[in-house]
Amino acid sequence: MILSSDNPAYSDLPGVWVLIGGLWIAHFSYWGFNQYITQRALGAKSLQEAQKGVMFAAYLKLLMPVVIVLPGICAAVLYPL
Repeated sequence: MILSSDNPAYSDLPGVWVLIGGLWIAHFSYWGFNQYITQRALGAKSLQEAQKGVMFAAYLKLLMPVVIVLPGICAAVLYPL
């Protein structure tokens, strides 16, 4: 939801501080402690295979906004409130 600056709840939004302060911790936690990614890297035959596996997992993660967000945007455009 996008709020205008005159909305009373606008000052409660975190803004850019989420990116600066906390979001990188969540991403570090995902990439460092996710069992799927860790086992893919540790179970590889060589360093090159481990790098390919982690990159494959990263590409799959990059597809998630398309799969999750794009249908929501389409629904909002097709069925406005």
